[in-house]
Amino acid sequence: MNNEKVLEKILSIPTEIPMIIDAFALNYLAKNIDKLAILRDTTIISPHAGEMDRLIGVQNNSIERLENSILFAKQHGIIIILKSRYTQVIFPNGEVHFNSTGNPAMAKAGSGDVLCGIILSFLSQGYGLKESSLMACYIHGKAGDMARNSKHENSVLASDIIDAIPKAFKKINHK
Repeated sequence: MNNEKVLEKILSIPTEIPMIIDAFALNYLAKNIDKLAILRDTTIISPHAGEMDRLIGVQNNSIERLENSILFAKQHGIIIILKSRYTQVIFPNGEVHFNSTGNPAMAKAGSGDVLCGIILSFLSQGYGLKESSLMACYIHGKAGDMARNSKHENSVLASDIIDAIPKAFKKINHK
């Protein structure tokens, strides 16, 4: 069974278990727009600008992308974590939060996987979708900032962000 068939099966399972959609799955949905109708209100998608544009059409600027992402979140009843320098967490009610942590050094392969892992960690601890999304974006960005501060911006890897997560929690807890 190929990846697309597996994804179709997962998306069609009737459940209230939260689901995070990133990378391959986002590109699959962009090619199969009809599948968006089966997304549940327990879904979080975490696209970067290019992936979001594949879902909603190419946007002229970041303001237009944000406005149309808000409409998309409302229409599909999902949370969107629009990854960028100032990641935007968009809720289905139209509420938007801008994350104050993070930096361009995080725009590397695997960084989004780290974010998804942090979100899943909070969800598995019993936090809600909203809290998990917001806390994960902040911790992820803070860890990315710490990784950048310990290395040159061009040399930060996803594994460096992972290594900085405990330090980020420690810094937050000592404020």
